[in-house]
Amino acid sequence: NGKDIGYIAINRFGDTTSTEVGREVEDFVKQGVDGMILDVRYNGGGYLDKAVDLASMFLPRGKVVSVARREGDPVHHYASGRPIAPDVPLVVLVNEGSASASEILAGALQDNGRATVIGKTTFGKGTVQEVFELPGGTSLRVTTAKWLTPNGKDLGKEGVHPDIEAERTR
Repeated sequence: NGKDIGYIAINRFGDTTSTEVGREVEDFVKQGVDGMILDVRYNGGGYLDKAVDLASMFLPRGKVVSVARREGDPVHHYASGRPIAPDVPLVVLVNEGSASASEILAGALQDNGRATVIGKTTFGKGTVQEVFELPGGTSLRVTTAKWLTPNGKDLGKEGVHPDIEAERTR
């Protein structure tokens, strides 16, 4: 309908993801796009801090995620307060292959009322795991905490449910 929409596919949340996505978002804002799409379908996740960085690009304030351990109070992670595109209409595409950091991003934008989430319910990988090195060159990966969306949804139990359910067409 004559609208200019910026599209960003995010394959993982790695060391350079927030820098790369930030450049694209800034370019789209300069171009005056009418909306943006973040595609995290089949994105298995990555670094927690990168998910917080990306959510901060769109959220002027608010909680992004909480890390809840067996004992003690949850640790809350908040948007930086320096968004690049706080008002551009936003859609996040998800599916059953979206996990971990992808779910943190989608859940944060959804719970804060910042984006419409479209697709299928996500994988539900809402745990924090730590690796402990053992003698002999082996290691043990232990789940030590779980991730909660800003509204308290346990990502490991529920995943992120889309606002609009849709099948991938391409």
